[in-house]
Amino acid sequence: MEVDAKEKTLKAKQKEYAVCHSAVENQRSMIQDEQRKKHELKSSVEEDTALIDSRKREFQKLQLSIAGKVEEAERDRVALELARKRVAALSVGMVVDKSGERVSLKKQLMDTRKAISGIEIENARINTKTRVRFTYADPEPNFDRSRVKGVVADLIQLKDPKFATAVETAAGGGLYNVVIDTAETGKLLLKKGQLEHRVTLIPLNKILSSVIPKRVIERGKSLVKIFYSLPLINLFPFSGKTHVSSKIC
Repeated sequence: MEVDAKEKTLKAKQKEYAVCHSAVENQRSMIQDEQRKKHELKSSVEEDTALIDSRKREFQKLQLSIAGKVEEAERDRVALELARKRVAALSVGMVVDKSGERVSLKKQLMDTRKAISGIEIENARINTKTRVRFTYADPEPNFDRSRVKGVVADLIQLKDPKFATAVETAAGGGLYNVVIDTAETGKLLLKKGQLEHRVTLIPLNKILSSVIPKRVIERGKSLVKIFYSLPLINLFPFSGKTHVSSKIC
């Protein structure tokens, strides 16, 4: 009897254990399922986040593209409007300037010539500055730089600036020659002066002055009539301190 009771108790415990074990296994399986679902959900969230970021970048690119198209459309609209104005202006013998205003062909031609003249003057000014600059190295120790008088254009001064163009035309490249005291100085400079570019040197002791005959002056005046016809030397003020200039002219 006692054995039967123990067997019954054992079977009951075994059954209870089996139930508990089954419950534990079910819980373990459920936990594993939840962990798997959590992992899948995490992966899904990461994928969705990456997709959202990608969509954001695409949207930003699209916004930039749209903005560019809007600007391009505005430029095209302005260009079209200007083209229409030009066509309308041409139909009445006029043109449209940069600001979109109608102007006559004559005025535009004058403005263009004025602009070209300004550019030419500026280029001439730059070229003149470059040519007037004369640099050299001392050709010998303790060289006396006063032996080099300078560029002709720097040594002369007009009485009246209105004669500047006439003087430049008459003198030409001679305005950019370099005046020195003697031919010996010239030899030293050419040999050891390390000159940056080729120049014409004018030794003062080699200059021979001459006087223009009066009949030549009168003949010139008769040819140009109402315009000026003067000897070049008359356009410069000379004094004892400007003997170099007087010799050049």
